[in-house]
Amino acid sequence: MKKLLLCGILILGLISTVGCSKKEEVQVPQNNLTSTNELVEETSINKDESKDPYQVAMEQVGMIDTQLDKYTKEEIKLPALKEGWEEQTLCLWSENGNPMKLTTTEADDIGKMDGLSSTYFKDGKIIFYKAPFSNHIFENEKIILWMDENMNPLDIPENNIKDAEKGILKVTKERLSAFTK
Repeated sequence: MKKLLLCGILILGLISTVGCSKKEEVQVPQNNLTSTNELVEETSINKDESKDPYQVAMEQVGMIDTQLDKYTKEEIKLPALKEGWEEQTLCLWSENGNPMKLTTTEADDIGKMDGLSSTYFKDGKIIFYKAPFSNHIFENEKIILWMDENMNPLDIPENNIKDAEKGILKVTKERLSAFTK
């Protein structure tokens, strides 16, 4: 009986070790919460594997924000989405024709533009999308981390993540195209 129990414990330990070896857990420095959305495949484009995607994205966002005065800034106003609503304002900062940051005023339920979303780019691809009540870190046009407005990781169902990716990519493309008209 002791041998059977010992074998069972060894097999369970082996399964746990092997089953977890394909992914690395990423910790958000602020509060060390772990979420299933924080797991990153080994094929990550993150060149510095010692840094988590959150840290890499926040460093890139910080760098972009500190250099905004060096980028070309354009601002446009879009017509109100509904009668009685305010116009939407888009601001684009670019470098050599490549988008670096895009901000958009966002309407509340009555059409007042009191929210702001910000999209950050690297090599023409979204790396970070900040909406009024959520934050999303992207890698290769895929959401790899979804956080609330306080940057706390959220555990979001995969189908919701895919829908959000499509929506964010679509609206960002539409907003960027407004600058080429």
